[in-house]
Amino acid sequence: MYDHTQQELSGPAALEAHVRFFSDNIKNLKVDVIEILAAENFAVGIWMWSGETINAMGLNNSGEPIMPTHVSSIFKFKNDMLVHYQPYLDAISLLSQVGAE
Repeated sequence: MYDHTQQELSGPAALEAHVRFFSDNIKNLKVDVIEILAAENFAVGIWMWSGETINAMGLNNSGEPIMPTHVSSIFKFKNDMLVHYQPYLDAISLLSQVGAE
């Protein structure tokens, strides 16, 4: 299994490291699944999260944390096993956090 967020790992360890990093970095984490779209060999989950960020991706000019909160996750399967995971972040949400006009 290949997880784009954990390129140095593979298999279940990659997905576990991804989830652990995410959950350890956000206090009072709440995840809301907006929609799941699926076909025979893939699924897409559209979701958002809320909570208190411990380590942000950076700070904007006002000193507020920058962290993607709207995400689409693409899962690819082969022989009923997860083989590929890649998240896509909502650019509009991120641009508003950095103060882009």
